[in-house]
Amino acid sequence: MRFFDTISREFNKKIMVMETGINWNPVTHEGVEGQLHDNGPVPYGERPAGQRDFLYELFAALKSVPDGAVIGDLYWDPVMIPAPGVGWEVGEPNFVSNTTLFDFSGKALPALKAYRYNVDGGR
Repeated sequence: MRFFDTISREFNKKIMVMETGINWNPVTHEGVEGQLHDNGPVPYGERPAGQRDFLYELFAALKSVPDGAVIGDLYWDPVMIPAPGVGWEVGEPNFVSNTTLFDFSGKALPALKAYRYNVDGGR
């Protein structure tokens, strides 16, 4: 995470990472590609455990930036699960139902464990 260290030192500012997201399923609840067409060059796969492992690694890396330069991370649409009329606009498709922190029925995914671990070491 040298990038964050460099930016923080150069501008003498704290950093907040915005709009983190990763697929836990290859397609949305409607069976179509979502907003993220793939997870890019990360080795985790589009599965719940992969989403969790990505967040474990991300949080560890952000916490390792010297002097606490990274103050947090915002996950993009963690609760936008399928529901009638829920989408970017009323009546429009929900293109992020496969990147939420909850499955299509609203059950918490393993990724939430990364948040607990990040705060209290998993206790």
